Amino acid sequence: FAERYAGKVEHCTMTGVDLGVDWQKSPTRDVRIRNNDITANRYGVRSFLNEPTHPDVSAIQTNDITITTQNNGGNPNAGIRLDEGQLGTAFESGWPVLANNIVMDNGGNGIRYTNGLAGRIENNAINNQDATDNYTGIHLEGDLYSLLTGNTISQTTSGGNLGDTYGIYSTAGWANAFTCNCLDNTAVGMQFYDMADFTNAVRGNSFYTHTTGMQLGDDAQTGTYIGKQVHTGNLWDLAQIPSGNYGATNWDTLVLGLSPFYVDQVENAGFLPPVFPISNWFNNLNDPKPSFSCSSACTFTGALPPHDGESDSPTGLDEAIVDNLLPGGAFPATTRWKGEYRLYRKILRRPALENVAMKDTTFKTSRSTQPVGKLASIAEERAKLYQLTSAQHSTLEGYRTTFLQKTAEIRTQDSLRQAGSMINESAYATLVSQRNIAADQIQAFYYTLDTARISKINTLLVQNTAVVDTILPATNQKGLNDILLRFLKTDSLATGDLDDLIAIAEQCPLEGGDAVLEARALVGHFTGQGFDDYTACGNAQQRQFINSEKDGAVVLKWYPNPTTGMIFFPDIQGEVKAEVYNQLGQLQLRQNLTDARLDLGLLPNGVYVVRLLREEQAPVTRSVVLNKN
Repeated sequence: FAERYAGKVEHCTMTGVDLGVDWQKSPTRDVRIRNNDITANRYGVRSFLNEPTHPDVSAIQTNDITITTQNNGGNPNAGIRLDEGQLGTAFESGWPVLANNIVMDNGGNGIRYTNGLAGRIENNAINNQDATDNYTGIHLEGDLYSLLTGNTISQTTSGGNLGDTYGIYSTAGWANAFTCNCLDNTAVGMQFYDMADFTNAVRGNSFYTHTTGMQLGDDAQTGTYIGKQVHTGNLWDLAQIPSGNYGATNWDTLVLGLSPFYVDQVENAGFLPPVFPISNWFNNLNDPKPSFSCSSACTFTGALPPHDGESDSPTGLDEAIVDNLLPGGAFPATTRWKGEYRLYRKILRRPALENVAMKDTTFKTSRSTQPVGKLASIAEERAKLYQLTSAQHSTLEGYRTTFLQKTAEIRTQDSLRQAGSMINESAYATLVSQRNIAADQIQAFYYTLDTARISKINTLLVQNTAVVDTILPATNQKGLNDILLRFLKTDSLATGDLDDLIAIAEQCPLEGGDAVLEARALVGHFTGQGFDDYTACGNAQQRQFINSEKDGAVVLKWYPNPTTGMIFFPDIQGEVKAEVYNQLGQLQLRQNLTDARLDLGLLPNGVYVVRLLREEQAPVTRSVVLNKN
């Protein structure tokens, strides 16, 4: 265990421990965790608020990690768990998680990365040894910028049971890339939720044995956005996807035009994979432009492909936000607020975006005095709390170099003395003095930084208190800012803070905003708790159906639930189509509701998702329990 320290843990063997390495609150220090053999019950390596501001030295690398205990539902075990705070500005290199070999005996998360700034998760091998109902190879939540490259994710199954499992699970993000990953033997290969800008960056991935290769959203969370993908070279081995299932599924027909895949014969062996829905999502683009290739995702050893990340040019998501075209699914108002909050933050980081088009300038100017602009500005300033200028980097590196050099020279003299050799005691005393002076300089440097940081935190707290808004993502962000800033200042939570964080973390991110994802990183550290967007967003959507009007139309009533076979819709009007899916997203039934009833009697008992499609209105989706006994 280490807190606020630089250090390295290398070539250690840890057996039968609860946590292998637990490192906290060291963003300005060097943290190296490499070449260890760890067998643990809960976590092999856990990081909290460590994401390095100079990650050319820090890394979690080439560790062999085995997690032995049964996964505990809502508190998932993890080979490597990183709960971060988006502190610093190290976009170019990021928090390196490299070439680790992770074995999960009974489910959980191979790597879980929450609220990170810039993660490089590369060339890791992750395997679950026994198919379970709760396993995810790599789980990302709300990271600002992440690069997943060359990872191999699989699980050992018995009797063909894939469980409720995911290769890569991604909720939200800003400028991410998933490239050259090999995914096998999970129910879903890649699961996307919320909004993230992956424009042309879901590339060269190989999908093998899955029920669904790729899935955008689900029946409980529509509004998933990942941007346009053109000739990105993803490969579906259709022989390995069971008959009647899908290479890819998009649960939100509203975002088809904002997240299209344009593919060619090279990447799909002459025909498109079976997808749902097929129209306007996967399109065969007859274009001479070659598709992306990483030779073979499952034996990837090549150089890392380039990824532009954020740029000074607007993306499709940026333009959709400015033009108010971003569909919100079940949460249109809060999703729009969340999109504007993100774009405002991006313009603050990329000022040239403001001048690309007059409408962008108008967007920033009009929102600068609104709560969304004020809260975005506070978030960006909060992210800079641990940022070092180039001059500060140079000064600190000079002190560090002197300290390490003099320490090494002292060790050499100590070794000579212990071996019986005579040393120059005066020169030795000089070395000790020089080493101590460098240590004092480092401590004084950090004290100056901490003093300036606390002053800035106090200013941000005053600004945050002055923001007034009633829309949920704004009140969440204001509350989260207050708790996190006070925590960074005092290193402790006040009474009631954890309860308030849990209340935010349990919400659907599209309804509650990015503060939900930030809160989850804090709650996850203090309680180990994980959160299920299927449940969170389903419950939020259910509340809207019962208590409000949706998109200007009266909410449809339907009953009974559970049902023995028949569902009735007493106030249905106009032409309505019903689609029924099982829990794996497979279409079981489709029919027109001409008599205000839906008959599920031919289906076996179980939990199903009923989706109603109404003309010129948003789809309505609800889970239904069928029990004919």
